[in-house]
Amino acid sequence: MSPRERFEGEFWNSTTVLPVDPALGDPLTGPVSKLFRQPEVGLSAKWNHYFHVYDRFLGPHAGRDLRVLEIGIGRGGSLDMWRRFFGPGAVIVGIDIRPATAAFERENVHVRIGSQTDTDFLAAVVDEFGPFDVILDDGGHLVSQQIVSFGALYPTLALDPGLYIVEDLHSNYWPELIDERPTFIELMHELVHELHEPYSQVTSAFSTLFTGAETDDRRLADGPLDAGPQVVTSTFAAWTRAISFFDSMVVIEKAERMLPTHESLTD
Repeated sequence: MSPRERFEGEFWNSTTVLPVDPALGDPLTGPVSKLFRQPEVGLSAKWNHYFHVYDRFLGPHAGRDLRVLEIGIGRGGSLDMWRRFFGPGAVIVGIDIRPATAAFERENVHVRIGSQTDTDFLAAVVDEFGPFDVILDDGGHLVSQQIVSFGALYPTLALDPGLYIVEDLHSNYWPELIDERPTFIELMHELVHELHEPYSQVTSAFSTLFTGAETDDRRLADGPLDAGPQVVTSTFAAWTRAISFFDSMVVIEKAERMLPTHESLTD
């Protein structure tokens, strides 16, 4: 059932014409967006609304000595932008299938030529420069390319900050670029359910949080959850903090998760 079928009211059952941003063409104010528009930075193209995501997730890490992998080099400007943003101690790596993009290699910026669907090539890049702290996929826009790269690279991603960012996911809605199902966005929807695996295994204990009822004499006390048998989840669920959806972008945050705990504050 769609939201329009489930909910009543004008908000859910009306349409709106999207307005043109009155600030279109004006400098954006975040740290990444301001750097993007500096004339000394190389040429690249970005949707303006991406910068809010960059600033939110990458802004706190400006100047850090991170290892960054970008899939898809374009005209080289994005690699230059990340080099300046993260600073001289960072290692910036770009991969592309076009040999001509090797010309964008410079100090602290490395280029390797190969396909993002070649898992042996990806493993070699990780072996040479990784593990990466940030991976950005702005490469080929076929669904299969996005999924193969994610499946090969996400397990190798480091934990601090542990960001895997996929751009231009509007391509998942264009038939000519959907070469397999599920699409990347559909796959992320499925993985959202995996994040909640601990709760499906200890339903009776967690239900006391919301109903106050006791089931099998198990209740959520302060501190670690007393769930009886050990809670086993997929490795993905055990090492993923969040999946965030934005217009044409998904950000997956990798972090070690612990068994959920509950704390009660009393007078």
